Amino acid sequence: TQKGGAGCKKRRYGKFLFELRWNSKWRSRSRRVTRKWLRISQSHGVNFVQYADDTQLYIQLDDSHSQLSAIRNCFNSLLQWFTVNGLQLNADKSETVQLGTAAKLRANRSLTQISLNENKLKLSSCVRNLGVLIDSNLSFTDHVNSICKSARFHISSLRQIRNSIDTETAKESASSIVGSRLDYWNSVLHGVSNANIHKLQLVQNALARVVMRSRKYEHITPLLCELHWLPIRARIDYKIAVLTHKILTTNKPAYLSELLYEHHQARQLRSSAIRQLSVSRVRTLFGARAFQHAAPTVWNSLPSSLTKDLPSLWTFKQKLKTYYFKQSFSR
Repeated sequence: TQKGGAGCKKRRYGKFLFELRWNSKWRSRSRRVTRKWLRISQSHGVNFVQYADDTQLYIQLDDSHSQLSAIRNCFNSLLQWFTVNGLQLNADKSETVQLGTAAKLRANRSLTQISLNENKLKLSSCVRNLGVLIDSNLSFTDHVNSICKSARFHISSLRQIRNSIDTETAKESASSIVGSRLDYWNSVLHGVSNANIHKLQLVQNALARVVMRSRKYEHITPLLCELHWLPIRARIDYKIAVLTHKILTTNKPAYLSELLYEHHQARQLRSSAIRQLSVSRVRTLFGARAFQHAAPTVWNSLPSSLTKDLPSLWTFKQKLKTYYFKQSFSR
């Protein structure tokens, strides 16, 4: 039995080494492939983003739609590279979406499909990217509705077993199962309509009532305060502020770091010691939701005690939650 056990361990160890070498080899190869795809897309003037096996091409369009030829040429070049290297690009599984303001979408109503290598891709009103539903005008209504539908299902399940578990277990289960869904990519919800924020807040309120075993029409503010849960709007600003802190202290990721600039005053004032960011000028509510405008706006609204010396991330999170907690519940 001991020899057999040793043999099993040896085979498992060998399998582990094989998987480790294979994964390392595949990661190195995938980086080379990604760099090659990036060079191909840049040669056509097309922006390129990849996450795992999800590849995205995007470009800015004008009223003449002349840039669509660049997308077609880039797609054909990638398809040719795939074919030469024994890979397959599934055009049938590709999706296209046009993003813009309501006025811009109305002006481009004639654009209904894109032809890529004899495949006609119809413009979708909504596409999924890393679990986030992105619609044409970036209202995120479909995404909010999807979150609420999933959260209500889990809240109903938690309600059925609530009498069998204690309050601390119910709180941890609620935070891990439902709270994680409310916080996932919630930074993109900055500036969305009050109706969408209200939908998410109703979900959080229902979750708090289940955890605390309160009645349906009981006032929700004391429950959220006792659970130490920030309201939805404060959670969104919290996520953006934490992300901004990470960018300012590490300068990563580069595609977001290059969007933030420190504000330098023309002359030396007492407020010059406060570390503030330059807020880009926008003319529409659509532009005000961009990270280049939203992040400096949220950061500059914080007290100087949080932004002056840039404390460690753990300390910053602790003080930031205390600040938003007092701001939300001290009224």
